[in-house]
Amino acid sequence: VAKMSTEWNRLVASNAKITHRHLIELATKHNVLHGKWLLYVKAEDIVTDWPKIRNAVVEGKLGSTAKISDAPDDRGSHVVCIYCPNFLDKDELLRVRRSISYNIGLYKTSVLRYKLDAFTYLNVYAKNQWKLKTCSYECGGKKDEECSTLISSWEVCTCATNDCCKRCYKSKEDSDIKDVYPIT
Repeated sequence: VAKMSTEWNRLVASNAKITHRHLIELATKHNVLHGKWLLYVKAEDIVTDWPKIRNAVVEGKLGSTAKISDAPDDRGSHVVCIYCPNFLDKDELLRVRRSISYNIGLYKTSVLRYKLDAFTYLNVYAKNQWKLKTCSYECGGKKDEECSTLISSWEVCTCATNDCCKRCYKSKEDSDIKDVYPIT
């Protein structure tokens, strides 16, 4: 992390136009690959939703770790982070995102966002001076309830001209998601 921070500080000092791709490349180069799916749980739902998340982590249905904020934010929601070890493993990111919906039963019609820890380590937050999106992926929502597509924040969509669009990653699974990730 220290070497990544040093290189980041040099980049910022150079007055170069900072892009999301710069942070992705720094994170990859310095092997800072972990990140988290961000969930916002209303304070009144935390008593029922947190045990579902905690139990799914213990049972191996989610990433290896999850944490929850100790107090609600200014909108009355707790932030829950569900960690994944490698943002480059898009199939694992999709598996965890689907599990949030199908194994835990949360956020089936909501878009969830995935944030790299590199952004946090480099103090790049929402409303940053470079106007960068701080989340690198999103998945789900009413248009993609089965979470079949992981949308990248830094790639250009080529779906109209290319079967293998880097921005709109689709899982390699051929089977029905509901059968693969049953609600338990």
